[in-house]
Amino acid sequence: MIIIFNLSRVAYSIFIVLTTIIFFSCKENGIQSQIPQAELHKTNEMVIERDTRFIILDHHLEKNVFLAYDAITKSFIRIDGKGKVIDEIERAGEGPNEYFTNILSAAFNERGDGFFLQSSNELLWYNENWEVINRWRFSSFFNIIFYGGPKIKTPYFFLNGATYPQVLPSFYSNIKIPIADVDPSISSQNLLEVFDPSDGSLTWKLPIQFGFFSPYKPADKEFDLTQVYFLDDNQKLLHLTFDNSLTIGIYDLTKNFELVKYVQIVEQSLEDKGKGKTVSLFPADESGYILLRYSGISEVELEKKKVNNEYYFPLTDPTLYKFYFLDKGHLVSPPISFPENFDPNAEIILLENGKILMREKDKDDEESTYSKYAVFEFRLN
Repeated sequence: MIIIFNLSRVAYSIFIVLTTIIFFSCKENGIQSQIPQAELHKTNEMVIERDTRFIILDHHLEKNVFLAYDAITKSFIRIDGKGKVIDEIERAGEGPNEYFTNILSAAFNERGDGFFLQSSNELLWYNENWEVINRWRFSSFFNIIFYGGPKIKTPYFFLNGATYPQVLPSFYSNIKIPIADVDPSISSQNLLEVFDPSDGSLTWKLPIQFGFFSPYKPADKEFDLTQVYFLDDNQKLLHLTFDNSLTIGIYDLTKNFELVKYVQIVEQSLEDKGKGKTVSLFPADESGYILLRYSGISEVELEKKKVNNEYYFPLTDPTLYKFYFLDKGHLVSPPISFPENFDPNAEIILLENGKILMREKDKDDEESTYSKYAVFEFRLN
C-alpha cells in the first residue's frame, strides 16, 4: 500500500536518505553483487537510401514497418524492416484529405489500419491510403510548435473495448512544457490533458504529487522538470519520471491515471551520482526499465574540450550518455556506454521490450545520400 501525501523539502530529503541507507545495506550484505549484468548488443543494421534527411517516428511491431517524416519534401514515408521505402505521400494543404495545421506527431494505429496525426488542436485519423477517416478539433492548454513538421510518435492508448484512442495532446516525452504555469484551479492538481474522440471531451487527469519527484514546488523558482515517460498500452500503464528526478511513478490508465506505485532510483548507484538528467525511459520487460541519462560536464572540462575542438558541444557527445538497466528489484546495474558512432540526439525508437533502433552519426566529410540505423538489444547475464 502506498500512502500519498505532500512532501516538504525536509521530507523529500528524508525520503532520499532512507532509500540510500537501504541501497548500502543491500550492498554490504552481498545483494548488490547478485544483480544481473546488462549488456547492449547490436543485432541488425539498416541502410535507407535517401538524399534528404528524415526522422523515423514510429514502428509497427506486427508489420515490421517504420513511419517517417521528411521535412524537406513534407511527406510521410513508410519504410520496411530492411530499409526499403514502401511509399510516401504529402498531405499538407486545404483539401478534404489534407491538413493545414502544424502537425506535431504521427503514429501507426496499432489496433487496426491507418495512422493518427496530431497537432496542438486537432487529431486526424487516416486510413492506409491516407484518406481521412475522421478528424477532431480541440483546444489544448499547451500550444506547442515544432518547426519542420512532426518530431515524435503520437501518444495514445485504447481503453478496453473502445473504438477510438485516448490521446495526450502536447504531452510528449522529453519535450518541455510550462508545468509551473498551469493554474491549479484549472487543472485540479492534475498534470496532463486527455482527449477522448468518442465524446470530444478534453479532461485534466493524473493527480500529481510533485513532492515525490522534486524537493521543489511548481511555485518555486528552482522548480525545473521535464516529463520523460512511456505508455504501455498492453498493461494499460503510464510509466512517468522527469529529467531531474530519480523517481518513477506508475499510473493505471484504466482508473483515470490512479497511482499504482513509485520506483525510487538511488543516486549513489548512478555514475553521475544523480547530477545528470534522464532523457529517455524504455521498458526492458514487464517490470524492468532502461534509462538513458546525460551527465554533462563542468565548465573547466568544457573549456579544455574547446581548446582541441572549437565546435565541441556537450549535448552531441555520446560519451556523456549512459544506459542503465533497472531489474525487477529496482536496483541499477553498472552503466552501459552509448555506442560511439551513434547520435544521442537523433531518434531512438522502441521496437519491443528491451530492443531499440538508433541512428548512426553522419560523416562530417561526406554529403549524405543515405541514413544508417542499427538495432540494439539489452541482455542480462
